[in-house]
Amino acid sequence: MSNIEKGPDYIFRKSEEAKQNKAKRHVRKRIVILMVLFVLAVLGMIYYYSPLSRITYINISGNDRISESEILKLIEVREGDLRVKATKAILRDKLDNNPFIASFESKIDLQGRLNIVIHEKEPIAYVMEDNPLVLFSDKTTLKLTSAQYKWIMDIPLLKDFYENEYETMTDVLLRVDDSIRSNISEVVKFPVSYNTEMIYFAMDDGNYMFMDWDLSKNLNYYYDILKQHNNKKACIYIDDASQNAYTSSCPWEEVEEPVEEDTEDSEDSDSE
Repeated sequence: MSNIEKGPDYIFRKSEEAKQNKAKRHVRKRIVILMVLFVLAVLGMIYYYSPLSRITYINISGNDRISESEILKLIEVREGDLRVKATKAILRDKLDNNPFIASFESKIDLQGRLNIVIHEKEPIAYVMEDNPLVLFSDKTTLKLTSAQYKWIMDIPLLKDFYENEYETMTDVLLRVDDSIRSNISEVVKFPVSYNTEMIYFAMDDGNYMFMDWDLSKNLNYYYDILKQHNNKKACIYIDDASQNAYTSSCPWEEVEEPVEEDTEDSEDSDSE
């Protein structure tokens, strides 16, 4: 029998039943959603107040010139804080603002231990202006404040170079091993008639090494060169062509002129 044959009452009743069933399904769906939200809220509260949500320990490594207290002040994270305060994205926003930090790595383990590895920028040399200007290995520069002078404690001072030569001198010094570079007190531009790119390295031990700045890698043999010259304090030159080392007088040493005797006085004394 068709719906038409059953009459309009039947059709109306079925329509009402369909509406009621739809309403019931909608209510059940809302109840399920509310129950899920309630369970999630309960689990969230349990997690929030459990040790699993907290940072239990902070370990910072890789830092040399930047102190641990400075890094903690930058990241604004303490033991007992929520893990979400130390996500990589949040730490990156804070640590990337520090001009001395090149990059970092961070990880929070299951026990809540936060490990941060800092990769500092490498200072190569500095120029003395009103405040020291540090040259880093990545070719960036930074003018220091008086509170940041510790960054120039073991790097050489550049003297008499033009600003457009700073990057070149960074490359010159990067060819020198760290163990040698830390024993250089000054790098001075010293152009001469036969070589406008002559420089000398004033070493901490009182010696001076003269060479073309393209030959700076020879400074890596500094201690071997000293042994060849019996460890005497001297001005040591690297020959441009042979790249052999030899000692000679320092350019600033005054040559004493021989004192001429007064012939008249000597004649008088002879006559007496």
